[in-house]
Amino acid sequence: MNRTRVIFFGILAVTACVILSVVVFQLIDRGLGGETAVSPQTNQEIEVPAGSVLVTLASSNTKESWLNQVVEKFNAEQVETTGGSTIVV
Repeated sequence: MNRTRVIFFGILAVTACVILSVVVFQLIDRGLGGETAVSPQTNQEIEVPAGSVLVTLASSNTKESWLNQVVEKFNAEQVETTGGSTIVV
């Protein structure tokens, strides 16, 4: 095998290892249960139920009270993805 092919297959092997490790970490993370998110304004921890999807949202102070009301209403509705995971904002 010439040098170019060795380098090419080496790069392919490294890329495959990186992709495989990302997939494994994602699968391990899903199996560990819920997570906590910290609100930057209040430094308050928010429990995220296991199997749910966390959506982080940033906004200006002028919309803060309105946004808090909308987020509270959205979280109370328990909206789910097509896969059945609850979406938490």
